[in-house]
Amino acid sequence: MKRIAIWAVLAGGVGDMVLTNIFAIPIAIVVIANSSIARLPQDQIGPAYLTALHANPPLYATALALGALASAFGGVIAALLTKHDRVLNGALSAWACLGIDAYSLATHTSGDGVLLEIVLTPVAPLAGALGGYVVAKRTGRQIVQI
Repeated sequence: MKRIAIWAVLAGGVGDMVLTNIFAIPIAIVVIANSSIARLPQDQIGPAYLTALHANPPLYATALALGALASAFGGVIAALLTKHDRVLNGALSAWACLGIDAYSLATHTSGDGVLLEIVLTPVAPLAGALGGYVVAKRTGRQIVQI
């Protein structure tokens, strides 16, 4: 447990979620502006939004890329806040993404479908690890403490 800096991992996860939501705002604006979602009843907006997002592959790919970028940013935060095992702590900063993925798989609320959700699940920890790796390389510190 000495290898994991809990406070750094928590901070990285929060940073990841905050940036993900900031990135989601312009995506949502584009999806809503190009569809009639705003006129739907409240309980139909979520599924209709996901359907409209998936119907636009370039926009969906942009949303996925921005989500991965946010996870890398969370990994950077975690790595900067710890002095050791930066890649490990960067990868673990994706805890919130993994929790959301697990919840959506368990409740079948993912708009992506089970197979795509399973395929996309490792993206967040890999991006977080990449963020930790970049910090480790730039600071010249050990990547993994033995």
